[in-house]
Amino acid sequence: MLKNKKIVENKLKALYNSSFPKFAFVPEKAYSDGKSSVKGLVVDLQDVIQFDIKVKDPILAYEYDYKVEKSKEKREYINNYFFFDSDSDFVIAENVIVSPWIEYVLQMFANSFMRIGVDNALEYEIEDFCTEILGDIK
Repeated sequence: MLKNKKIVENKLKALYNSSFPKFAFVPEKAYSDGKSSVKGLVVDLQDVIQFDIKVKDPILAYEYDYKVEKSKEKREYINNYFFFDSDSDFVIAENVIVSPWIEYVLQMFANSFMRIGVDNALEYEIEDFCTEILGDIK
């Protein structure tokens, strides 16, 4: 049991010290009135979703409540972006991550995608690009 505790402790320290490039720990004090630097959120930086900006207003108006929303189609639409499939589910914008913590999350996000497996352009591709943009300059 003691060995497992040490493993977990080491992992938590690594998370807290930004040693995992895929995750960012954001302390409670970064997004709420709480002053805790121990409690917080773990952000999975590579769990990226994109949703239409039109969902912003309904979220801010507290319109995404499973108990209230009766339309099956709308429930399915909301569930495409958020966990929205049981009576206890709802979607709200609870807090905003403040500066400098939001910059920290953005920096960690950028670092997480530093190299995503895209090859560098080949010489002939660069030449074709330049020719397309600049014309055939000799």
